[in-house]
Amino acid sequence: TGHSPPGGPALLARADPLAAEWAGAPLLRLPWVFALAALGWAVDGRRSAILAAALGATSPLATVLFASRMAHPAAATAIVVAIWLIWPRDPASPGRWRPLMAGVMLAAALSIRPLSAVVAAVAMGAFMIHEIRAGRRPWSDLWFAMGAGLLATVPTLLANAAVTGSPWRFAYSLAGAPMMGSDQIAFGLRNLDAILAGLNVQMLGWGWPWLTGPVAAGLALAPALLPFLLGRSRPGDGRMLAIAAALVLVHVGARASGLHGYGPRYAFEALGLLLVLSARGISELAALEGRRRPVALFLAAVLIAGAAIATPRRAALYRGYNHVDGTLRRAAADLPPCTLGLLPEDDWRVWAEVAPWLPPDPEGGPVLATGWIDDPDLGWCFPDHRPLVWNGAEFVPNEEALDP
Repeated sequence: TGHSPPGGPALLARADPLAAEWAGAPLLRLPWVFALAALGWAVDGRRSAILAAALGATSPLATVLFASRMAHPAAATAIVVAIWLIWPRDPASPGRWRPLMAGVMLAAALSIRPLSAVVAAVAMGAFMIHEIRAGRRPWSDLWFAMGAGLLATVPTLLANAAVTGSPWRFAYSLAGAPMMGSDQIAFGLRNLDAILAGLNVQMLGWGWPWLTGPVAAGLALAPALLPFLLGRSRPGDGRMLAIAAALVLVHVGARASGLHGYGPRYAFEALGLLLVLSARGISELAALEGRRRPVALFLAAVLIAGAAIATPRRAALYRGYNHVDGTLRRAAADLPPCTLGLLPEDDWRVWAEVAPWLPPDPEGGPVLATGWIDDPDLGWCFPDHRPLVWNGAEFVPNEEALDP
């Protein structure tokens, strides 16, 4: 698709029938939550690992995006894993497999969200060079990461060439007008403002629906800034904050906004880093308070419990990317045998939902097609099928479709 690793959609299509619909989002979310825990552990130990995982598991933004099967969570997971793999460790046991796998994960992110992957790769490369110049890492780490990343990018380039005719053009470029450029900055600033305004309470979940606007946005970002506000930040905190900011600000030069589907998803690649920073902030607050830690424990309880309470109501407001919400898929699943389901001719979105029924069952199962009730070709091909027309909410006989 240009927004998935080669073979990714096929993998999801094979896996979906094996799990109940409600199990899909939690299962897809687990690798991201584990990656947050691993990065939290590498940055600050067990307490930050547990807090980061808990915040990730209860974030309304994560709930909506992992349930949507959009591309952003996969790219975000790959980026967090890559950062964890190149995070400083004991120089006595660096392990060459870590930079190798970091390059592979960034290549996977490139196949999904190219812009975010490039920004993360540049930032992580600068971080590795700083470590090398300080004598804390060998140059070979950088070469291993770059070599593995370039090699792992080859399948994506081949897929691009097959779809668009050029290895350097992603499928999304077929949409028409150029998506990036200095002439898009005014457009991008407006969109970024709308995206960040929509992010606020969805990031952590607390305060909704009572708090909105700048107050809610400030409260959402405050835990991530605690290490700096308390004067207890470490060099790694600044690096994570810089990468998170870059992953959001890079969209300033983009024409795409995401507002036609779910705008805050454009900030999701940065969310994991902000949650790890939030865990760090709570941990540092606990360390300042000593053994009793009442404020830190209260803050953690408010964040996690507030998100858990708000998430079901907040997620219920989501109606699907481009309004593809599963209604047609469920209606198609209930069609009786020997039914001809007629879909609108000018709406490509419907085919995203009825794909599991293509090609039609030759043994008399329902057939889905584009056309109208009196199309002679359809009538000739399926003379034994009862025609029903999709009216946007259900399949109905012809008369009801004309006057719903």
